[in-house]
Amino acid sequence: MDQAEAIARARQAIGIAPQTPGRAHRVRRLDKSGKTYYLVVFGEPGKTIAVAAVNGASGDIESWAKSPGAREHLEVDEAYARRLCRAPASASAELVWKPGRVSRSPLYPIWEVRSGRDVCYVDLQGKKFFAIDP
Repeated sequence: MDQAEAIARARQAIGIAPQTPGRAHRVRRLDKSGKTYYLVVFGEPGKTIAVAAVNGASGDIESWAKSPGAREHLEVDEAYARRLCRAPASASAELVWKPGRVSRSPLYPIWEVRSGRDVCYVDLQGKKFFAIDP
């Protein structure tokens, strides 16, 4: 499954118009080794109207929700997550998720920023964590 297919499947399941922009972000699951999903965000930049979690292997819609379009769902991007963690631009940053106190829904993944041995996590509201265990 690729990003385009994830967007198409989410669009059909939620009933989003074809002209509505969609963006897919790969998310690595920390609770299921090797498993991924796509977080699909619909709407103009800064105005999310719906989000969905699409299984990276099967293409099944795991969850979805509509949004009023008042703000961007991914308020924290990769570069901002690095800055919040005080990590260099060369640090790796990827979206990850596992259920726990930091996020109970796959619709709200967390940035994992790695610089050498240092690991920092940032949620979608910009709150920083050094562990995301339940």
